[in-house]
Parts: sequence; C-alpha cells; structure tokens
Amino acid sequence: MSQTKELVDWHQEQRCQKAVEALGQNGFTAIYCRSREEAHNYIIRHSADSASVGFGGSRSIVDLGVQTVFEEQGKEILNHGTPGLDFEAKMAIMRRQLTCDLFLTGSNAVTLSGWLVNIDGNGNRVAALTFGPHRVIVVAGRNKLVDGDLAAAAVAAIRFSFANIAVILLFIAVQLYRSRLEELKLLRTFPEYRQHLADSLWFWKL
Repeated sequence: MSQTKELVDWHQEQRCQKAVEALGQNGFTAIYCRSREEAHNYIIRHSADSASVGFGGSRSIVDLGVQTVFEEQGKEILNHGTPGLDFEAKMAIMRRQLTCDLFLTGSNAVTLSGWLVNIDGNGNRVAALTFGPHRVIVVAGRNKLVDGDLAAAAVAAIRFSFANIAVILLFIAVQLYRSRLEELKLLRTFPEYRQHLADSLWFWKL
C-alpha cells in the first residue's frame, strides 16, 4: 500500500469517525465498519431476532450480500425490487415494509454534523426509515459524507442524471401551468385583480 493511499484512507476514516460521533450526539446509534465483511457481520448479528426484513433499495446493502443469508435462515424477505413484480405487488411489499421487524436502507447523504439527508420519489423508503419497523439499519458508504450544512447535503443528495433533470423540469412546467390557471380563476372572480397583476413582477402577464 502506497503512502498516499494510506494517507487518503486515514483522512477518510477520520471523517467517518467524526460523522459517527455527531450522529451519536443527535440520537442515532452509529458505528464505523472498516470493511464490507465487518458491516455484513454487524447486520447479520443484529437481525437474529427479526422474522421479516425489508429492503429499501440500497446498492450498498445489495453489495453486502445479506439477503442470501436471510433467505437461507428462512426470514420473510420484503424487497420491492425483486424482478418480475407487477405494480400492485411492489406496492403491497412497500406497505408491508412499514411493519417489518428489520428495515435496511441507505441514505442519499450524511453530514459531518450528524444529519441524514434523503430524497425519495415514492416516499416509502423515508416513511419506513422514520416510523414503523421495529429496527432500522442505515448503511452509508464514506462517499455519502458531506461537508457543510443541510442545504449542501440536499444538493449532494440529488443524482444529476438526464432522467432527474427531466423530472425536475416537468415539475416546474406543471407548477407554472397550475399558477396560470389559478391566476385566470382569480381574474374571473375578482376583475380588479388585473390591476394588481399589472403592478406585480410575475411570470404570467394576463
């Protein structure tokens, strides 16, 4: 191992330990695992009394390979990402995850000040993360650590892909169109509202 890599690993470990300490101060039970095997064993050990296990869709958890162990142990697996499921089956599993014994999920970002930041399209992952399951384990790699405040973490949590950009632009377009409909309704109800619009700086000029 080169001296440069040793230095980088040491620096990353210090950041992880700082996040663990901050998470503890914010009421979380947090540990730092130095290897994939250590994280794998921790999850298996803390799932001993869990009959049902929900999966929130984390790539990090998939890479740990714990689902295969749970299947061999005969636990109920609640994974809405299982291939071949139709929409109704996925929704049923998502609802069942809210009452499972153990819910495993990732986090979009973790701040060094000890906050988890998550953006969830359906809301099922965040819902199970905050309420319902008997126990929740969040797995976050060191690549999820973010310096700065919650705003910086929220920006880092967004995966800037063409699909996400398209969704965001569509959302903006829908909201602008909705605002135009509201303005038209106000004009029909209150004709004097037109003068207010004339004196205001806004996207729509009706």
